[in-house]
Amino acid sequence: MLENAKLRGLIGLALKEDIGTIDVTTTNLISKSVKIKADILTREDGVICGIPVCEAVFEHLNAEIKFKPQVNEGDYVYKGKAVCYLEGPAWPILAGERTALNFLGRLSGISTETRKFAEKVRLYGTKILDTRKTTPGLRFLEKYAVKIGGGENHRKGLWDQVLIKDNHLKLLRSKPLTMNKMLKDVRRKIQKNTKIEIEVDNLKDFEEALGGYPDIIMLENMEPGD
Repeated sequence: MLENAKLRGLIGLALKEDIGTIDVTTTNLISKSVKIKADILTREDGVICGIPVCEAVFEHLNAEIKFKPQVNEGDYVYKGKAVCYLEGPAWPILAGERTALNFLGRLSGISTETRKFAEKVRLYGTKILDTRKTTPGLRFLEKYAVKIGGGENHRKGLWDQVLIKDNHLKLLRSKPLTMNKMLKDVRRKIQKNTKIEIEVDNLKDFEEALGGYPDIIMLENMEPGD
């Protein structure tokens, strides 16, 4: 599920951001020959996500570090649970600790919140979808975390699915163009397997959109009573 080349690039950037050229504290206080053992423990209950990312952080720093997961990706764990065990040179472990925890904490938080919503709607055959409102540069990881939490990915970006939003509708409605015709026009121009979604905010537009046979209709800011 994770793109290895993209992940390695992101980890390199994150480590460079945190370490810079040197960990000035550890290298001046701790001998380079020192070996350590460490556990990463949870500080609250939740769904674990990001173990492969953690492992990749330490692999990037030093191949001698032994990394042993103590739980599975997607497991629900309780406060104080050991997530993974580390053993190896102190310098790279201490240097990579914060970056690894930042990834693990953020992704686990997304998975935990997603699981809460997914469980609430599970009996109704309803899926929880994510959006493009992601942290720049972290989208592939954050969407991965949604999947681990039991949600589904909506679209990866602007290239993989048509989504006709209010901005498009405002521009196009300045012309004598119905929603029905708009949908049929775009269908003719795209690849056959590309999905089309349209956003509506009232029942009139919903009924009009149905005639254009979109794959998905998004009910924007509509209440159940609407």
